[in-house]
Amino acid sequence: MHAIITTLAALVAVAVPLLYLLGAVVAGDGRRSVLAGWSATLNYARGVIGLTIVLCLLYAMTGGSSALIARLPWQAAGGLTPSVRVDPVTLAMLALIGFIGLIILTYSRHYLAGDPNAEDADQHIYRRWFCATLASISTLVIANQLLVLGVAWVAASLCLHQLLTYYSQRPQALLAAHKKFLSSRLADVFILTGLVIVGLHFDSFQMDEVFARVDGASFTPALTVATALIACAAILKCAQLPFHGWLIQVMEAPTPVSALLHAGIVNMGGFLMIRFAPLMGHADLAQALLMIAGTTTAVLAALIMTTRVSIKVMLAWSTCAQMGFMLLECGLGLYNLALLHLLAHSFYKAYSFLSAGETVANSARRASTPPGIGMTAPGWFVVGGVAGLIILAVFAMPASQFVHPALFAVLVLAVASLVGDGAASDYGLLARASVGGLAVVGLYLLWSWLSAFWAPAAAASSMLAEIAITLAFAALFVVRAMVSTPGGAQRLAWLHPHVYGGFYLDQLFTRLTLVIWPPRLPVGERMAATQPMPHPESGA
Repeated sequence: MHAIITTLAALVAVAVPLLYLLGAVVAGDGRRSVLAGWSATLNYARGVIGLTIVLCLLYAMTGGSSALIARLPWQAAGGLTPSVRVDPVTLAMLALIGFIGLIILTYSRHYLAGDPNAEDADQHIYRRWFCATLASISTLVIANQLLVLGVAWVAASLCLHQLLTYYSQRPQALLAAHKKFLSSRLADVFILTGLVIVGLHFDSFQMDEVFARVDGASFTPALTVATALIACAAILKCAQLPFHGWLIQVMEAPTPVSALLHAGIVNMGGFLMIRFAPLMGHADLAQALLMIAGTTTAVLAALIMTTRVSIKVMLAWSTCAQMGFMLLECGLGLYNLALLHLLAHSFYKAYSFLSAGETVANSARRASTPPGIGMTAPGWFVVGGVAGLIILAVFAMPASQFVHPALFAVLVLAVASLVGDGAASDYGLLARASVGGLAVVGLYLLWSWLSAFWAPAAAASSMLAEIAITLAFAALFVVRAMVSTPGGAQRLAWLHPHVYGGFYLDQLFTRLTLVIWPPRLPVGERMAATQPMPHPESGA
């Protein structure tokens, strides 16, 4: 009975990318047929949600105690047989892809209707590449064979590139997409090389067999290099500093594409680390790279975001910071929390981009409201002192898989920032911050308990790493408090131009891109695009 259910689950899982692929094929012919119109494309997306529900029921029928692995009937040497993996991570990601894909497609239908900048009146090109992107991501999620996963990773990036260049007459859009193209190709080299080394090391390219043979005590130098390359691929895919510029500058693409990118594609690096958690948990070098890149990006991007005026650019910097924090969680071994973060961030960011117009109106209303006096320096000292004492108490506690010192310190500092703002001007905000902090702690403990059966236990990080991460976020808290203090912004005036310019981290990458492999731009626009970005709001 178990074998029958496993086979059925594999067939249903494979049907998900095939249904998206069908939508891409029939939509791409440009004909206004029953199978190729917008209504048909939306029905394909609805069908994916139905298949995901069926897949969840089939998995529940097995008791949900282990991953369901099904290989295709034909066999190939060296573990090259394509295979499907169905586990809680697969189900959660397919549900995410199906729901957000349908929402964004529905929004796209109205957003692109009568668009004078679109070259295809019925958006068949847009729908073709949108469905092809979702098909590639779905294949990546269900793949149990390493090489199939690598091919799906590359395909998702190539399909997305067609969406990012949908407005082919916009030179800035083409330049940003070109930078993303180069960064993705480097990530492709890293991940494919890493996957091949892993497969050769374990003499199998089947993910379940690799994970079953992982032994931290016999982690060879070749395996260390392979896991480091895979981690670097995730860092590039998540647009970590200094390879972040394209993520900020692709705002020239249609808003639904931005929503898809920020709610889905950019999360692929985090998903890759979650999927390879049994392997990455023993890779010290890879985890160190994730912690360094994640912490640096989370702190700097969060600081840069506060200087932005454009709502979409601010959301883009927010995504950059959130991806950094997600990779930091993976570096700390908290893969269960990283999955929760990925799901929550995807829903939040999709909503934020699709409702960007409403956000602008709300911001205008807030700007017309007289600002509060703000908390004085002694008040911030009190709030910071209490937060510091709590953090010291957490560091003094015995090690526990449910209480990670650095992560808890970040939570305490975040709540302290809200408390400082609320105590000065809005007591309702103060109450919400207190309740929200307790709710986040409770949700994390509940999620840790529920996910204990599939996520490996977090290995203890070095105390030096914990302290370094805490100090980095503490510095961000201090800057945040100084800016909120009357007269504090003047004392930090020397820092503002550098923060506003994004610490000039993207300029070098842009110049190298234009020298090494310049993009093909519309005639008459090439000279303008070869100049540095004229304004930080464009993504500097």
